Formats: sequence, C-alpha cells, structure tokens
Amino acid sequence: EEEARKLQKKIAKNKFGFDDFLKQIQQIKKMGNMKDLIGMIPGAGKMMKDVDIDDDAFKSIEAIIHSMTPK
Repeated sequence: EEEARKLQKKIAKNKFGFDDFLKQIQQIKKMGNMKDLIGMIPGAGKMMKDVDIDDDAFKSIEAIIHSMTPK
C-alpha cells in the first residue's frame, strides 16, 4: 500500500519515470502469466480466450529501459 501511495504521488506530480515503469512491469510479472491476469478482468476473459499472449512480452521493454543511461 505504501508503494502504491508513493507511485500515486509521483504520477500526480508528473514525476513517473522509466525506473517506476520498470518496477511496475516487474510487479506484474510476479503476479503470473499475462493470459491468466487478463482473464481476471471482468469481460476480458471472453474476449481474450483465443488470443495467445507471450509471457516474455515485457522483455524487450525491460531491455530498452536497462540500456538507457540516466541522461
């Protein structure tokens, strides 16, 4: 909850950065595979039942963020 409050403040102050985005991606990955997570959203499970979602969908985004310099 504390982390969510900090994140909410950053978003409100327009200070949400790539490091914050990376942390969010990592938290999503810890929750399980993407198809199961989308299935938990009301109505989305039926729409996405025939869609194949790669569990490594975020790998390229993570690689891009990790390759960036602070500047």
